[in-house]
Amino acid sequence: MTADGARAGRAVKVGSCLVIAVVLELACRASSAASATTSLSVSATVQSACVASAQSLAIAAYTAGGGPVTGSTAITVKCSPGLGFKVALSPGATPGGSISEATLLTMFAEVPDSAVNRFATPGIYTDLVTVIVTY
Repeated sequence: MTADGARAGRAVKVGSCLVIAVVLELACRASSAASATTSLSVSATVQSACVASAQSLAIAAYTAGGGPVTGSTAITVKCSPGLGFKVALSPGATPGGSISEATLLTMFAEVPDSAVNRFATPGIYTDLVTVIVTY
């Protein structure tokens, strides 16, 4: 509350909306016949934004000659309402792809049962794929 008894305005998020409330409470004073008024403008800016999240992708253990093995994971993208966006994946060790205007994507990976993979040295192989959201 300010020195003259007025309470300051505040911004409140309700669901996906930003509500700005300006409330004036004047302290009780002796009644008088005079009054004064004023106007003020109130504005708020909602920024365009996107957030992406993804879980790790684990591929089943590969055995040479046992056929290809696969794995998948979910990628979630949340953007401001009405904001168009594009999702791309960095290549990692293999070429990436892109998808437009989706909010839940599924990323698939496969280790093919190829001649090269049949002679791979046993061990754990890792890669890093980056999810890039352009809006």
